[in-house]
Amino acid sequence: MKVDLHIHSTYSDSSRSPYEIVDLAKKRNVSLISICDHATIEAYDVLPKLCQDNGIKCVLGVELCVLWKNESIHMLAYNFDKNNEGMADLIHKQYKAIECEYIVYNMIKDYPNMSLEEYENFIYPKNKGGWKYLHYAVAKGAANV
Repeated sequence: MKVDLHIHSTYSDSSRSPYEIVDLAKKRNVSLISICDHATIEAYDVLPKLCQDNGIKCVLGVELCVLWKNESIHMLAYNFDKNNEGMADLIHKQYKAIECEYIVYNMIKDYPNMSLEEYENFIYPKNKGGWKYLHYAVAKGAANV
């Protein structure tokens, strides 16, 4: 039995959609997967049905950044109750931190063509992977690829 329990999708920092992940898992005979995106479980809006249609099992997962003994570490959480208010709140707070408005805010000092309002409305190609603020910085000429 092949298993992959730490996969990222376009909902965080991968260039593969849940559709592509399931297709690849099927081609590689992986029978159990978990998409553990950084601070979001949005992939699970489509993943359970995709897996069911392709004979693959999935486990709900997410990757969280936590402090342990004053050290920042990444932790994987599996098979939790996604309707639990405490867990949903924790994931939402982490997601907002990853959005990195503070990075854009600090960049505005050096790049006056950038704005937080524009950043909030900025849409980037999810199939490219990576974080929103990086795509925004490239689009505004503040970073190069």
